[in-house]
Formats: sequence, C-alpha cells, structure tokens
Amino acid sequence: MDRNSANRWLVQAVGSVTLAIGLGGAGPGGAQSTGAHVTVMVFAADYVVAARAFDNLNALESELQATSARAVNLHACGPGVTRSLMAAVHRFRHVPLQIRVFDAEEPECRSPVRSTAQVHIGDAKRPFGIDDEAVAVFWRDAMP
Repeated sequence: MDRNSANRWLVQAVGSVTLAIGLGGAGPGGAQSTGAHVTVMVFAADYVVAARAFDNLNALESELQATSARAVNLHACGPGVTRSLMAAVHRFRHVPLQIRVFDAEEPECRSPVRSTAQVHIGDAKRPFGIDDEAVAVFWRDAMP
C-alpha cells in the first residue's frame, strides 16, 4: 500500500469512527455553537497548538481542557504520523473531531514552533503519554 493509499485509508477509518462518536455534540446547542474550536497540528513526535509544542499527550489534553475546547481539528502532517494521530483521536473521542491529512511540504504543516520542550527524557517513543494498548483496543473495537 503506497503512502497516499495508507493516508486515505486512515482518514476514512478515522472519519467513520469520528462520525459515530462525534455526532452527539454537533447539533443545535452542541459543540459547533457553544465552545472553542482548537486546531492541533499532529506530527510524528509531537503536537502543536497555538504555537506551543507538546511532546506529551497528557500535557496536550490538560491544555485543551484549560481552554474548554468543545471541538478539535486534527491536522496530521508528514510521514510517521499514524501513532500520534490515532492516539489523539482516541484521547479526544468525547468531543467532535475533524481530521485532515497533509503532506509535510504543504503550508498547513509549517509549524511556528522551532523546538519542543521535552517533558520526558529516555528510551520511550515520542510523543509520550500514549497508552498504546488502550489505543489499539479502541481501534480494534471501533473498526468492523
């Protein structure tokens, strides 16, 4: 499967799961009209929100809770982003999500952040704070 086919499959899979779990807040009085929409740039090793980089999904979740995010736009950028994107969809499954996948060279993927403040140093795979087992169970249960 080439990269574009894999990206299309991922977007379709995420879209079907998002549709199933995100419709509850999208109607009148729901997330579209009452709260903040937050755009998260998803990279292979970190997440960027409002020019701030997070290499820990737990820290990103805390940031979004502090901003009272009612809907999350996930912009997946570049190669190797599948783990980060799938974990973000799992983590924010309780709010309406919109997912867009971009090539690394596209303007939407130019991060205003030059470096990421690391919250953890070690052998663990970045971004940190991802429970790979819980994410795998979520996707296994969500996909037919």
